[in-house]
Amino acid sequence: MSSYDTDVSHYSIPELLDLIGLSRIEHIAEHEFSAIIDGLVNKYRSVDETLSRFFADVGQRLYSLLVRDD
Repeated sequence: MSSYDTDVSHYSIPELLDLIGLSRIEHIAEHEFSAIIDGLVNKYRSVDETLSRFFADVGQRLYSLLVRDD
């Protein structure tokens, strides 16, 4: 059983950005953002499906900010 919280709503935007290695979402291209998220999702897919889904959810939450900033 996992000992980490995978509920994206329990994290602030700065915490989520830190988890994916970004300090801010402004000035990042959509394809660059997608590559970061896809890399994390794929990295954990075969190791821990829960973490893979978590990073997909992180991407969805942050993507809405990316689109809104355009």
